[in-house]
Amino acid sequence: MAAHLDGQLRAIANESSPDIGLVVVAMSNIHWLETRGHLQQDNFNGMAFQYATF
Repeated sequence: MAAHLDGQLRAIANESSPDIGLVVVAMSNIHWLETRGHLQQDNFNGMAFQYATF
């Protein structure tokens, strides 16, 4: 699964202007990979996930 999501991220990175659907997929993939330890969390790379409970 991790390799598949990594492949999706690499394909999205090659898009010249991704639509909102691809952006959501990329963010979801990054979140999944980070929470399971496949990506090192980097809150200083310009993307930060913020969570709220309702």
